[in-house]
Amino acid sequence: MHRVIGIVPLGIGITVIVFLWSQPFGEFHSPPLFFRIFGSFVALFFCLIGGGLVFGQLANPA
Repeated sequence: MHRVIGIVPLGIGITVIVFLWSQPFGEFHSPPLFFRIFGSFVALFFCLIGGGLVFGQLANPA
């Protein structure tokens, strides 16, 4: 069950990172560099939590 719960934060983190860095620099409505870096750190936390829940059960399946 933890694997299913871990997919949600992992997906949110990956989506935020892709959205922040796929926008061109200097365009209208593109996020500034500060928000890209700060948002990436927050999204990285989501990816680590989600990845830990998804892949953590592989080491201890009990």
